[in-house]
Amino acid sequence: MNKILLSIIIPIYNVEKYLSSCLDSILTQDLNHVEMILVDDGSTDNSGKIADEYQKSNEHIKVIHQINQGLSGARNSGIKISEGEWLAFIDSDDIIAPNYISSIINSIGKYNPDALIFQFKRFNNAKTINSKVKKVNWSRISKKEAFITLGDDDYACYSWNKICRKDCYNNILFPINKNFEDMATSYRVFNNANTFYLTTSKLYFYRQREDSIVYTYSFKNKEDRVDGLANMYIFFQERYPDTDMVIKKNALVEGMHYVYDAEEQDQVVNKNTMLKVESILKQVKISESHLSGRFLLELIMFKKCKPIYNMIRKLTKEIHKNKEK
Repeated sequence: MNKILLSIIIPIYNVEKYLSSCLDSILTQDLNHVEMILVDDGSTDNSGKIADEYQKSNEHIKVIHQINQGLSGARNSGIKISEGEWLAFIDSDDIIAPNYISSIINSIGKYNPDALIFQFKRFNNAKTINSKVKKVNWSRISKKEAFITLGDDDYACYSWNKICRKDCYNNILFPINKNFEDMATSYRVFNNANTFYLTTSKLYFYRQREDSIVYTYSFKNKEDRVDGLANMYIFFQERYPDTDMVIKKNALVEGMHYVYDAEEQDQVVNKNTMLKVESILKQVKISESHLSGRFLLELIMFKKCKPIYNMIRKLTKEIHKNKEK
């Protein structure tokens, strides 16, 4: 096998329905400088057996079987045994574009980047999607611009639409027992990088499933997401206090909603998360929040007259609930 430039880490858990389409979208491409690390995270269906069968017929594939540790634990295990200089993550129910690997390997050779960032396309459970991508053009961007993409819906905080040098993950692990794990890691990985290249090409296809954690409401999901936003807010506010960033605005808005839900639902909260959020909301100046319209009004009421804020928030939730009926 040639020198490994790219390690593709694929966490697997009970995805027997989708795993073959994911792996086939990779295996049709040139893998000369690539290794695939399949991490079976304690699957109870046939996913682990499917991974083993693929390994038998392809020297580029490694398989790990482990006790269930969640997505973060599976990714961490993959990183630990990876040999590539750059890391990629692919979720086992998603697929990649036909020129995903060639575009990445070519850009590594041409630019020697610390990080590559590309767009993605959502799809549902349809059997076929148009995954053809035209020529991929990369543009160099600054670290600040890379940080801003984390709040851009075309890029977001996901790990799977970013290729980063393995060294950028030094001392960084995906958090165990937390959802929205990418929010806790992507900005820290970017902080360890210096050279960034971005493309508007959609090289990754993200399968939207109704049973996905992202689309399932629970207070824990909300709390994990808000904790990630709060940490990013603190990080970005220290470095770019005057910059209008979507991530910072999201942290303020969702932070207010989190505090309201915790009180209204009488939830047992993570004290550290609540303290961070309350501190952020207390310290932020209304004139420097970059909020506008309804959300600016919410912040004013939250800081100046909490009972009125609570009334507005309750009414807003009731309106949304009625619309969903």
